[in-house]
Amino acid sequence: MIEVTSKGFLTLPVTARRHSLEPLGVSTGGPMDAIHSLLANRLVGNPDDAALLEAAFLLPGLRFSDSLAFAVVGGLNNVVLLRGGEKVSLPAKQTLFAQPG
Repeated sequence: MIEVTSKGFLTLPVTARRHSLEPLGVSTGGPMDAIHSLLANRLVGNPDDAALLEAAFLLPGLRFSDSLAFAVVGGLNNVVLLRGGEKVSLPAKQTLFAQPG
């Protein structure tokens, strides 16, 4: 499980675009950056249309309760992860692994 500890700025949970209600005037929704959302899901082994968090300008703070793979993609060059109270800089656009806490 992932706990959001700080919201960041403009962070939203998103799913794949849905076209079935378009004829009724309902927006398709979905991620702003479909290519990077596809990349993120593939990096961690999720289905292409799996839900994800999309953030703009400032990333949210997240706490992981389980060991799991995650990815941060988009315009970033690196990500700062806290491991055992120590800041670790990790490259973006790769599969990353979090430990509980």
